[in-house]
Amino acid sequence: MGGSDDDDDASNPPVEEDDTSFSDDDSMDDGMDDGSSDDDALNDDISDDDNENDDNSDDDLSNDDIADDDTADDDVQPDTWGGVFISEGYSSSNIFPLDYYCAVSASFYNPDDYEGWGDPVDEVGDCSLYDYSGGTSDLIYLSAGNISVTGTKVGTIHLTPVAYQYGFYYQADVDFTTVSDLFDANNEITAHVNGGSGIGPLSLSVLTPPLIHISQPSNFDNLTSPPQGNITYKWTTGGAQTVSISISTFKSGSGIIIECTAPDDQGQIMVDKSLTDELLHSYDSFSISIDKSNMEWSGESRPILIVGMTYRQRTIINTE
Repeated sequence: MGGSDDDDDASNPPVEEDDTSFSDDDSMDDGMDDGSSDDDALNDDISDDDNENDDNSDDDLSNDDIADDDTADDDVQPDTWGGVFISEGYSSSNIFPLDYYCAVSASFYNPDDYEGWGDPVDEVGDCSLYDYSGGTSDLIYLSAGNISVTGTKVGTIHLTPVAYQYGFYYQADVDFTTVSDLFDANNEITAHVNGGSGIGPLSLSVLTPPLIHISQPSNFDNLTSPPQGNITYKWTTGGAQTVSISISTFKSGSGIIIECTAPDDQGQIMVDKSLTDELLHSYDSFSISIDKSNMEWSGESRPILIVGMTYRQRTIINTE
């Protein structure tokens, strides 16, 4: 699918907003022998991996780094114990040109400890406004064991839990900067989760959506400033359950975030002036992303998600 839009192999990482939600990642933004293995055994099994991969050492990773692994993480439900996230899309900024990016990642945690952006301070139509004041998250990431993901165009992808100071993050065995086409529309992708921390073992599948096409604003990839007044975003419908929009302005670690979600077949979302007026006029970064997603939940006592997502993202970094 990546070949449809200037799909040179990715060489620059996408610029994400200062987000503390799961990546998504989201990322929005990666068990061991059986589903009964516990975290103590897992620590012993993967301790050698930390020594062999210096660029993934505990000192190099922060809680926010893992939380930002996948943009789909922003859509996690309050009673969901995390999940597996498959994404591809296009991102550009005033620093990096438009380029293709993709990822397969996973994160798991107790939803009772998940804070996200906190409670919305205003809600209008399909959108909610959040005033994020920064701070340090105490969220501890869990291991659900080894994960294999099948159905992508690069074959089976293995995700391995690696211990670090905030619990466990997942390391993929694929260098996604060398991938220019992860999946096509309507591919069935399945995550096989070995199990751990009371999650699984289980297998969970999702059908991937097509690349999102934004018809309004037509200059999305060249935006230079946050939206003002009432503004309507439109997309080509089909192949997805939901479309989400995330608009954020950040300064010195604090930010104003607008999050909107609607059914894909609605075709548009109007963001009210009362929300856009709250975006920061002086900011370190402004970012907007629009994504199509399909997701499925497991029926476990500790349910998890599998999410297939495509997105378009534009970021402006203040370089002055």
